[in-house]
Amino acid sequence: MALLIGVLASACSSSKDHPPSAGGPVVPPGVEVSDAGSGGEAGAADGGAFVPPTVLKDGQAAPQSLIAVGDTLYWANCCTGGASAMGEILSMPKAGGTVSHLGTSPGASFVRANATRVYWGTSQASVSQIMSAPLGGGAVPFASSLAKVSSLAVDATSVYVVSLPSISAVPAADGTPAHIADAPNGGEVIVDKSSLIFATIDNNAWTLATSDLTGASVTTVATNIRLSDYATQTLAADDSFVYWLTRKSITSTQLMKAPRAGGGAPIQAAEVNGFAVRSNLVIDAGSAYFTTTSGLFKVALATGAAVTLEGPSKYGTFAAVAVDDQYVYWSAGIPDTGDAQPTGAILRIPKM
Repeated sequence: MALLIGVLASACSSSKDHPPSAGGPVVPPGVEVSDAGSGGEAGAADGGAFVPPTVLKDGQAAPQSLIAVGDTLYWANCCTGGASAMGEILSMPKAGGTVSHLGTSPGASFVRANATRVYWGTSQASVSQIMSAPLGGGAVPFASSLAKVSSLAVDATSVYVVSLPSISAVPAADGTPAHIADAPNGGEVIVDKSSLIFATIDNNAWTLATSDLTGASVTTVATNIRLSDYATQTLAADDSFVYWLTRKSITSTQLMKAPRAGGGAPIQAAEVNGFAVRSNLVIDAGSAYFTTTSGLFKVALATGAAVTLEGPSKYGTFAAVAVDDQYVYWSAGIPDTGDAQPTGAILRIPKM
């Protein structure tokens, strides 16, 4: 069965479509796990004691697509009742406090922001659109009548979108799409400095490439790879490598990498327990962060050593991750429960 990552219709799908819980051992928070993902020899992470997370905001409905921009967190509460149900775009200071409502849309997901505006995708039936709002709220349509939006990225001047059958750049000034690359079966795109990094799928095999911001100069990074089926953003990059998540099995997720310049074979950077559900991959100067059904993980990019930052908790399924210089933030919550009192939350812990 061909699965498109992050397609809006599946990002907020009913509970019967959710992948099963992963088995396998769960490593306690604050200890290292082996690259083999079997639990390995446990020890104190970075020589320090485990620090309990701070709950910044609870009572959230399946929060996902969490990002940190400046002093603010943005996320989507999405979507009890399926892909066409109404979801919210919310923001809050990184330190916690008052939550601001920025917009409401069916199937709201893929939240992205630059210094002046917030963007997100919506879905109703087979038609998607991109919404936009100033940082203080007041949503308006940005691009409409799109077919199956499966990924968004933004920089200071443009929004980059994967919408069947292509990847396009949409200038913030006029909203007229410019073709970047073909994506007949969907894909994913991120923007990193002055480059685009994107993956497209054909016959269940992914091709990973980089290009300039216009798509005029494309370099193939890797072919015949597989991105994680259920994650919402699996790509990240540093100056030397492109990284992605892939589901090895029902009980393990691999962090893979390949040289950004192309010409090198993909290699495994790390392997951890569980598999990525509604997760994303983020990196800082030396580490990668992502979630699986078994917890929140930090991987040292130089060595591949993986640390469990947080194990399963009462807040339900781990979802999106964001980082800044001091903290790791994440969202958690069981989607589509229909509960009158949602149990999801936005949390943070100090970087270890």
